[in-house]
Order: sequence, then structure tokens, then C-alpha cells
Amino acid sequence: MTKSEDFIPLLAAPEQNLGYRQGVVVTWNLDDGTNQVRVGDAVLLNLSVITQSDLINIRPGDTVAIIKYNDSYAVLGKIKSGGSPGTPWIPVPLYPQFNSLTGFGGTGFWSVNVGTLAVWQGHTYATHHSAIEVDGIWGQVSGSNTVTFEVHVAGVMVGTWTTVTTLDVGRKGPYSIANFKDQEFVSVQVKITSSVGSGTVAIQVLGCHLRQP
Repeated sequence: MTKSEDFIPLLAAPEQNLGYRQGVVVTWNLDDGTNQVRVGDAVLLNLSVITQSDLINIRPGDTVAIIKYNDSYAVLGKIKSGGSPGTPWIPVPLYPQFNSLTGFGGTGFWSVNVGTLAVWQGHTYATHHSAIEVDGIWGQVSGSNTVTFEVHVAGVMVGTWTTVTTLDVGRKGPYSIANFKDQEFVSVQVKITSSVGSGTVAIQVLGCHLRQP
């Protein structure tokens, strides 16, 4: 056996014990380093981190790259492209910035006269998702009218829809907010930008969530 052949077993052995996996972060504490990461059907506890975790901003729901050597696992870092289907949606509380008609027909939802430009507004803590979706009750309550609604993030219109002589109950979106990802305290507005015709229109936000596309 030559001297170069002496090294073959040493070089080959690590290859047999090395592996690459992906996991989804269940919990992650930046202060003390404790963590839980789901890999397949198992939840692994307190994995070592090769890259400093506060620099790569790991949070619950993130997909991370994991290196395996023998029976040890370590997190290489967050996978920034794509995303995990299991990433939890984050609610954004929105509040009406207008006075609603009261007691109209016992509808139980917020409505205004045609011509009123009404707004629901709130702020995100941080936009770690790349899309936004709203749920609610929109459009004609009485009379005959056409109403345009818009979703604004950081003052930029990201989504719009129009109701025509109908009451529309349901979800709108998802709309892309990729340009605002990883920003903090971003304003979110759901607003009527125009309404024509007669009668009253509903603008009732039932939910607003940051989500994956």
C-alpha cells in the first residue's frame, strides 16, 4: 500500500457519516440558545448553530439547513428562498378610523354611506412573510352602488377589488408584500377609495394576516 492509499480510509469514513437535512423551527430563544427544530417526524432539542443565530434572524416557523455528522446535528442557517408550508400566519389587528352607521337593518357589521372614504388601519410588528390577506364583508348593503377597495402597506397599494351592486363576503388576496419583508412597524390599511351610486356599503374587516403566498 502506498502512502497516499494510507489516507483513503480516513477520507472515506467522514463521507459515510455526513448528511444534510432541512428542519422547521418550533421554538428559538436568542437569549440562551435553546431551541426545538422539527426534522421529519422528530423534534430535536437545543441544536448547535454554526452561524451566529442573531445575525441570521432565526424565528419559529423558519426553515433551516441542518448538517448531520454521526449522531450529532447542527444548524447551518436559515433557508431564505422558498419557505415552509407550515409557516404560521401572523394576524395584523386593524381598527376602524371612521364612524359606522348604527343599527342599520340589524346588519351587525360596519357600513357607511356611498361617497364616504372609510379606512381600517393597524401596524405589523415585523413583516417576515411575503404576502398579506384580508377577510371581511364588503360592498352593497342598500341602494345600487359600485365600490373600490384597496389594501395599502407602508402607504403603497398592494391589492384592490371592486364590488358591483352586490354584498361580497369573503377573503381577498393573497397580495405580495415581498418588497416590505423584514421591515418593522409597517402600516397596513384597508380602505374604500371610491364609491358611486346610492345607498350604503359595508366595510367590515374580519381578519388580516401575513402569510406565505
